[in-house]
Amino acid sequence: MAVTRPRLLSIEHAEPLRASVRVGKDILGLLSTAMYAEPLSIVREYVQNAADSIDLAYDAGLLASRTPGRIDVVADAQARTLVVRDNGVGISRDRVEDVLVAFGLSAKRGTSARGFRGVGRLGGLGFAQQVKFRTRFAGESHVTEVLWDCRALRAILLDAQEGSDLQDVVRRIVSVRRTFEQQAADHFFEVELSGVVRLRGDRLLDPDAIHSYLAQVAPVPLSPDLRFADGIGTFLREFVSTRRIDLRVNGSDPLVRPHRTGFPVSGSKRDRFSELQVLKFNGIDGGLTAVGWILHHSYLGALKAGPDVRGLRARVGDMQVGDETIFDAVFPEPRFNSWVVGEFHILDPAIIPNGRRDGFEATAAHSHLLNHLAQVGREVARKCRSTSLERSRLRRFELGEEVVMSLARRIRTRRVTGRRAQAALAEAREALATMEALIPRCSTKKAVLDDLRRRVRAWQSVLGKSALATASPPDLMEALPAGRRAAYEEFMKALYACSSTKRNADLLAARILRWLVRQKSART
Repeated sequence: MAVTRPRLLSIEHAEPLRASVRVGKDILGLLSTAMYAEPLSIVREYVQNAADSIDLAYDAGLLASRTPGRIDVVADAQARTLVVRDNGVGISRDRVEDVLVAFGLSAKRGTSARGFRGVGRLGGLGFAQQVKFRTRFAGESHVTEVLWDCRALRAILLDAQEGSDLQDVVRRIVSVRRTFEQQAADHFFEVELSGVVRLRGDRLLDPDAIHSYLAQVAPVPLSPDLRFADGIGTFLREFVSTRRIDLRVNGSDPLVRPHRTGFPVSGSKRDRFSELQVLKFNGIDGGLTAVGWILHHSYLGALKAGPDVRGLRARVGDMQVGDETIFDAVFPEPRFNSWVVGEFHILDPAIIPNGRRDGFEATAAHSHLLNHLAQVGREVARKCRSTSLERSRLRRFELGEEVVMSLARRIRTRRVTGRRAQAALAEAREALATMEALIPRCSTKKAVLDDLRRRVRAWQSVLGKSALATASPPDLMEALPAGRRAAYEEFMKALYACSSTKRNADLLAARILRWLVRQKSART
C-alpha cells in the first residue's frame, strides 16, 4: 500500500510566526545544573573569562608587556566560599547588567577570545547559595556588584505552580549595587560563590584538586623541570599567545603545567622523556588547522600513575578542551592513547568547542583534523606494539640468563657430576644460544644491545670454565700436548697404583689434569 506524504508548503505561502517567543524558568536550571557534571569545570569557566579579560587589559595598555596577568583562586572549605579574581580590564558600569545578566549574547563571538557563548559564568548558580560578581573598570571610581540569589532560584525551579518566564525570574533573584571602595584595585573582576554545596568529595573547595585540575587545563607555562619546555615554547610562540599569566591557588606559587622530564608509569616503574616531536596540520582550505607536540619516551606501558599528563590533548586559546580521552578514537586501539603524552593547539576557527568544552562540534573541519590525527595515532600505536614486543624479548633474554646462572651454579658447586653435569652444561649452552639469537630484536638502542652482548660473552666464559670442571680424565688427557702425553699417562698409572681407593685416585687425577689444561691454555 502506497504511503501518502503530506505536501510541504513553499516558503512563499508560509505565514510568519505571530505568537510571542517565551523562554521559561527551566532554562536557568539547564544552564546552572545540567551543563557541568564536573564541579571543577566551573572554576575553568571563570579562569577562562579571567584570561580573556587579562588579554583585553594588555591590548588596552593597562598591563605592561612584561607584567604578568594575575588570577587568584581562593577556596575556603570552612567558610564554604570560592573566589576567582583577576587583574583584567573589568566591565564598565554602563555595560555590567548587559554582560552579566544576559544569556547567550556574548560580545566575544567572532573574536580570538576563548569563551564566546555567554553562559559559562552561570554555571556557578547550581553549586552555591549565592553568586556575586564584583568589578571595576579602569578610570571608574565605584565598584559594581551583581548578586544572584541561588536559593531563591532553586525554590522557584522546584515550584511546579510557578509559571514565571525567564525575565521575571531573573528580576526576582538578581540585584545590582555600586559601592565606593578606596582599597579596591584600579581594574579587576571577581566572582564569589558563597554557601558552596558539597559534591564529589567537596572537590570544588579542595585546593589540591583545584591546583591539579587548573595546572592541566589553564593557560599556564610549562615547568622549567621539563627538559623540552624551551623547545616547545619556541615552536608554539609563532602560533599561540605567550602572554604570561600568574595563576595561584590559595596563595601558592604560580601554577605550571604538570609535565616533568621524569614521570611515573605505574607502581614503582618510572620513565623519562627522550625526544620532542612537533607537528603542523593544514586544514581544508590549506591554512594551518592545528599545531602540536608529542614527547616520546620508552613506551613501557599505559601511564596509569601519571594521569595529569597522559593522552593526546586538545587546546583552544591555550585552554584545554575535554580531557585526556578526547582523541581516543584516532588510535587503532583506544588504550594506546594512555601511553602517549602530547597536545594539539587548534587554530582553525571552524573547529568549535561544544557548550561544555568537553568536546568539539561535529564539523567538516573537525573531521579533517581527526583524519590527520589518525596518522599520528597509527604511528604511536606502532611504537607501542614494537616496544611491547622488545620488552617481551628482553624478558625472554633475562629468563634465559636466569637458567644459565642456575645451571652454572649447580655445576660449580658440584651439586651435579658426571653425566648429569654434562647434561646441565648442554642445557646451559642451548639457553645461551637462544639468548644470543634474541639480542638483535631486544632493542633499537645500541647501548642496550652492547650490554646484552657483553653479558652473553661473560656467560660464555663461565660455561667454558664449567666445561673444564665437568670433563672426564680421558677428555682432559686429549687436551694435553701430544709430545708429553705418554709421560702424563705413566704418572697417572703410578697415581692409581699408590692411591688407597679408586675414587680418591679419580678425584686427584682429574684435579691434576685440569690444572695442566689450564696451564696449557694460559701459555697459549
